[in-house]
Amino acid sequence: VSLMAMAAAGLSLAPLGGAFIPASLAAYAVLLGILIAAAEHPAPSFGPANRVTLVRAVFVCLVGGVIVYPPLSHSTMSAADQALIAWATVALAALAEGLDAVDGWVARRRGVASAFGARFDMETDSLFVLLLAILVWRFDKTGAWVIAAGALRYAFAATGWLLPQLRAPLPPSNRRQAVCVVMVLALIVCLAPPVAAEAAAVIAAAALTVLAWSFAVDVRYLWRHAAILQPDTRGSA
Repeated sequence: VSLMAMAAAGLSLAPLGGAFIPASLAAYAVLLGILIAAAEHPAPSFGPANRVTLVRAVFVCLVGGVIVYPPLSHSTMSAADQALIAWATVALAALAEGLDAVDGWVARRRGVASAFGARFDMETDSLFVLLLAILVWRFDKTGAWVIAAGALRYAFAATGWLLPQLRAPLPPSNRRQAVCVVMVLALIVCLAPPVAAEAAAVIAAAALTVLAWSFAVDVRYLWRHAAILQPDTRGSA
């Protein structure tokens, strides 16, 4: 069903070009691959909240399909076509972000919250931030440094493979959720055609600073928590 929805939305955005749909499907495959590698579904049915997240993931991947287009400064498209692509990307991203609040609400209201649902939501958020950051760069709104906003989550996960202290589960955090929303909204604002590159750079840098601070808080918590749990073996034979 999600693939059919993606195809329908892709056809409605056919003016963006033929590479758009394959690129969107590639982003979709990446997300599914991450989920399959990260978690197994424990419930007998997919559940209403996960269906909402799946629809959101479709919109996220459609946003990702826009990455195949060259930087606007090197594009031969007219200014009107460039603005159309930018506004279509902003609209899709806004729809995806709007659904982010819906899946959690459905999970709580229906009592179907699960570890898989939380992981599905987190991985969709992570891919969303990465795709948006790449688009902000490719739309010539900032330098390539903005991609760090999307790379932080994956760098944190990769570091966990080297440092077991960082693989411990983190407690739920409203701060973490709020910072993610701020980062996504900031990147969406940067993509809007009326936002000049100078303003976009300031907005993206401020949001990236807050995101880096949030990751630093989590790393500090995990490191200190691991030190507390580790038995003191000094002086033992």
